[in-house]
Amino acid sequence: MTIDFSPAPILTSREASLGSLLRLPDSLIIERILILLAPKDLCSLALTSRYMHVFARNDFVWRRLFFAERDSKSTRLVYRGNWLLTYLFHSPEHDEACSSHPLVICPVQIQDVSSDYLSLQWHRSNMFFGHFYPPPPISPTPTLGDQHSTGPTIPIEDYQDLDEDVFYRRYGYPNKPVMIQNSNVESWPAWKQWTLDALAAKHSDTVFRVSNIESDTKPSFSLCFKDFLHYLKYNRDLNPFYLFDPCFAEAVPEMGTAYEVPKYFRIDYFSLLKGSARPPYRWILIGPQRTGAPWHIDPSGTSAWNTLLSGHKRWAL
Repeated sequence: MTIDFSPAPILTSREASLGSLLRLPDSLIIERILILLAPKDLCSLALTSRYMHVFARNDFVWRRLFFAERDSKSTRLVYRGNWLLTYLFHSPEHDEACSSHPLVICPVQIQDVSSDYLSLQWHRSNMFFGHFYPPPPISPTPTLGDQHSTGPTIPIEDYQDLDEDVFYRRYGYPNKPVMIQNSNVESWPAWKQWTLDALAAKHSDTVFRVSNIESDTKPSFSLCFKDFLHYLKYNRDLNPFYLFDPCFAEAVPEMGTAYEVPKYFRIDYFSLLKGSARPPYRWILIGPQRTGAPWHIDPSGTSAWNTLLSGHKRWAL
């Protein structure tokens, strides 16, 4: 008889926690498996191991659950600092119970749990973009025999010098993008009226349409402006939702006259379509840091003009 006194292999925390799921990457476990579970099953799973405790609390999972079960007729959303608490205390009636507890915006530290996927999630969702300014354009320096440039640059024109005929000949008919400066947007009423503080003071209960690019079934929903501002201030989402409303001027008629259509775009072909036949043709966008959209063609193939009143936005063309 042989007695083996060799010690049993020591399992890592991840091996002990995940069992047969060990070979799967963390992203697949969270984004493809855990999203299939019901809330009670997720809470039960969180009690089984350290890793499952962390995975089952992930914001990606609970945000999708929240919007899957949210009443589509509701215009309220009380964000509680993460989506698990927002799911559990989703109603304004919970405000009093939550008033003595601070918003939870930092992850709970769990010993012996390490995940590159979760670490990347946290760093991306907490990165500050305020100091990320685009570098000044640098003209490519051609070299002898060089057949390639560093890429096309978008021309910048002066609004006061560029008349309509030249605009259409250079950019409109060839369908080329252009940036136009000195268009006097500072004189628009929107320049002062569309700051967050000014909008909050006047339209806190106004309902706008909000886009949620992480939702497969409900990519947009209605939300009162004060709840959107609260979310904008406290969220740490990887892909935050953002106000993106094509009917803002119908909801608040004075907003339809707070800006001036540039001289190049005053011919409105969509106006030939009456009533519901006319597709959306103007939008207001408000979003926090990290807001964005994937590659797309604008609705109805629109060659849209854009004006940025606050913050920074990058376009990739």
